Amino acid sequence: MPFLEQGREPPAPPDDAFLRLVQDLSLALGPSSGLDSEGGAPYALRDANRAYTRNLVDEGNGKSNLPVLDWNPSRNSAIHDHANAHCILQGSLQEALYTWPDQGKIKRGEPLPLHITKETVHTENQVTYMSDKISNPDPEKVAVSLHRK
Repeated sequence: MPFLEQGREPPAPPDDAFLRLVQDLSLALGPSSGLDSEGGAPYALRDANRAYTRNLVDEGNGKSNLPVLDWNPSRNSAIHDHANAHCILQGSLQEALYTWPDQGKIKRGEPLPLHITKETVHTENQVTYMSDKISNPDPEKVAVSLHRK
């Protein structure tokens, strides 16, 4: 501790927006395990006619948003090409990862086949990085997830 030995205080850390965000999140979540299904419940509004309902919690500053998704039983998203952090607040979600089609084998008018390379089930209170296709595998229970985009 050279600064203290010399009778000086260490220099103040630079103004770091990311560090402030981490500290603010730690304060908001407290010493418990953080968010749970009860904390996300007010934002989980479901439309039974859709595979999932996206409920915007916060628009952020134009660089990100924070939606809670409410997944109907046995329903899924379309295959898509983005990945985000997901926190499962209630139930479970299954992730299917697909191969990237071989562009060299394109035939006119024929769709390229996709093949599943990995399937993983993520459960309540688990935080994960998900991509490709997400589904609620439970035929009876609703699943709720918190996303960061």
